[in-house]
Amino acid sequence: MVNIVNSPFLLTFSLQNCSSLVNLDFGSVSNLCSLRVLRLSGCTKLEKTPNFMGASNLEYLDMDGCTSLFKVH
Repeated sequence: MVNIVNSPFLLTFSLQNCSSLVNLDFGSVSNLCSLRVLRLSGCTKLEKTPNFMGASNLEYLDMDGCTSLFKVH
């Protein structure tokens, strides 16, 4: 599990090809208000994403190849 709760100035986050990643927990996504780019491509075991409602500046979300994904908030 990945948890990056206290990173309000994070602009780009890349977890590409993390084949063992199953769950992505941002805790309170409102703490990621500066996040613009999230790359998750190739995370073949990723099953669900956090709720992105608080990530108001998110412009690009790459989930190509996330073949186990069954829940996107």
